[in-house]
Amino acid sequence: MPAYESELLAIVHALLKWKSFIDTKPVVVETDHATLSRILQQKQVTSRLGYLLDKLADFDINIVYKPGKQNVVVDAISRRQDFVGVLQTSQATIQTGAIGDLKQWETEYDKCLDFQRPYRALTSHNSVARHVLCNQREFSLENGYLWVRTKAGWKVCVPSGAFRRILLEQYHD
Repeated sequence: MPAYESELLAIVHALLKWKSFIDTKPVVVETDHATLSRILQQKQVTSRLGYLLDKLADFDINIVYKPGKQNVVVDAISRRQDFVGVLQTSQATIQTGAIGDLKQWETEYDKCLDFQRPYRALTSHNSVARHVLCNQREFSLENGYLWVRTKAGWKVCVPSGAFRRILLEQYHD
C-alpha cells in the first residue's frame, strides 16, 4: 500500500473515531504528503481510494500540504514535554502529570454518577458488592484507576464533566 493511501486510511480512521466530537465542524488536516492535498480533486481513483473518499464525504474537511520541516506542530504534539511520567499497568498505559494526580482521579470518580458505584464498591471492603459489580460489567481497579472491559478490550474509565473535557482538550485540541 502506498504511503499516501495508508496516511489517508489513518485520516479516515481518526475522523470516524472522533465523529461525535467533530460533528459538522470544519476540519483542517495538515499532511506532509503532497498527493493527499490534491486527492479530493481527482476525477479517477482506485476502488480502495474511492471507498476512503466516500467516507471523507461525511466531513467538512480540508487537506493542506505542509512540508515535513514546516509541520512541527505534529512533532510537538507527539513529544509533549509536560508529561511527568508514565504509569504502567498490566492493562494499558496511562500518561500522568498533565492530566492530574491519582488523588484528583479518585475525587472525580467519587463525584461521577457513571462510575461512582463501581468505584466505591471496588474500594470498599464489601466483597459481595465488589463481586456483583465486577461480574455485571467486569470492572477492575488497578493502581487507583477504574477500568471496564469492552468488546475492544480493557478501557480506562474517565470521569465525566469538566475533568473529561480537560482531558479531551489536552489530548485532542
